[in-house]
Amino acid sequence: MPFTTPLEAEEYITIDDFQINNEMVTEEEIIASFNPAEEVVVENNTIPKVSTKDAVNAFETAFNFLQQGDLEIDYKDFKAFKSLKRKVTLLNNEKLIQPNITNYFNN
Repeated sequence: MPFTTPLEAEEYITIDDFQINNEMVTEEEIIASFNPAEEVVVENNTIPKVSTKDAVNAFETAFNFLQQGDLEIDYKDFKAFKSLKRKVTLLNNEKLIQPNITNYFNN
């Protein structure tokens, strides 16, 4: 961890002698002191619904980008990406199949 304000030896030795208002510091305060600027406030925990059609289009766009060669990725990563793209495409195709009336009653 980089130290922006390192302690002097004397400060380090006597650090336990100092307490703020004679109260112990809470765990939350300790954690907040390490990264106060990275506080994230989550107002809504819901993830927006993405249609399979939008997902297929996003994979197509990313696939085209990867084929341009601007980003170097190894074969294993490219193969994993193609596998995910295929799964999303198959899911989209399954949703496009029009079910017949007997499927409705069998479920």
